[in-house]
Amino acid sequence: MENVTEQSKPPLAVEAEKFVVEGLRFIKKGEFGKAMLFFRNPQKARRLGLSFEEESRIKVIDGIMTKEKEAEALKFCIQNSEYKNGDSKIGKPSLIRIARLYTRDLGGRLPKTLWHELALISAEEWTHALQDIRGEPLAGEKDNELDVLAYFAQQGIPLTKSFLARHERKDSLVKTV
Repeated sequence: MENVTEQSKPPLAVEAEKFVVEGLRFIKKGEFGKAMLFFRNPQKARRLGLSFEEESRIKVIDGIMTKEKEAEALKFCIQNSEYKNGDSKIGKPSLIRIARLYTRDLGGRLPKTLWHELALISAEEWTHALQDIRGEPLAGEKDNELDVLAYFAQQGIPLTKSFLARHERKDSLVKTV
């Protein structure tokens, strides 16, 4: 794939990519909470012609965080976070939806592994938006999910086993990265 220079990209694509890369830097540095806050940005979504939704998909976690509760919370966030292409013919913008967790009796603390997962989910949905805004793969992969994996690898983003297991990414890791 021929590399597109920044000058030839549409301005919204340049802005979107700068935003995604900046958020990925937090993940790269292990600052997962900062990445989550960064990607919870309805103003940036509107600026890029997107709709952003997070408050409709909420899970409350009570009591002590166990591995089972952590797995349940991750599953909830995976199932309830998404990027959906809009329909410009009827004026419906594309949508980024990020699920949200609240904790009771934990003082808002979640395990760092779960923060990592949640940051990757948020980054993934914004990266799908970037693919759509650019109108082409970011890393040359035809499959959008594999393209996200390859793009994250190009950016040096630490990935989790759970992230790799989704969408059969792990099987393609060797040929992609």
